[in-house]
Amino acid sequence: MRPRKTIRWAIDHRPARDAIFLVMIAFSVKFFDNAISSQSYSLVYLLMMSVIGIPLSAMIGVLVLYAIGFLHTLIGEALGGVGDSRSLRTAFAWSTLPVICCFPVTLVFLALVYLFPTFLSLPDLILNTPFLILFAWGIVIQVAGISAAHEFSILRAIFTFVLSIVIGGLAMGIAVQGAIMLTT
Repeated sequence: MRPRKTIRWAIDHRPARDAIFLVMIAFSVKFFDNAISSQSYSLVYLLMMSVIGIPLSAMIGVLVLYAIGFLHTLIGEALGGVGDSRSLRTAFAWSTLPVICCFPVTLVFLALVYLFPTFLSLPDLILNTPFLILFAWGIVIQVAGISAAHEFSILRAIFTFVLSIVIGGLAMGIAVQGAIMLTT
């Protein structure tokens, strides 16, 4: 697999709406994955969470897509990159494919737990290995996408990725702290 070339192809040949669609699917799948992986398996709970949570997750995903596209563009340009927000949104969206791939893995995991309850007695590292691999692959795709969109080295792409996390985390922390202060 060649993530940098794949992302470059997506940037050059796929419409911008594909990025929105991929992120909406990824956030919805991740929400549903979390809902079915929780300890509450009642049908009413899952139905309610699906009706409310999945559309809400999809909308949040679009907001995250634009925020990450903005951060990656801003930071990448400061580091000498040439990518635009659309290209970086596409790169981020394609990096969510491993999240989408986690859903079938979760279904297989749940089937194994149902068929073989002793399956849960395996060490957590063994149980979580497929998810860790897919998570790591998503990061690889995202960094390669930043590199392809900005047309700069992987090292600068890693730096852009890390700075985006730090700045995004700080912004979220400040927003949460501000919301807490407003309510008290």
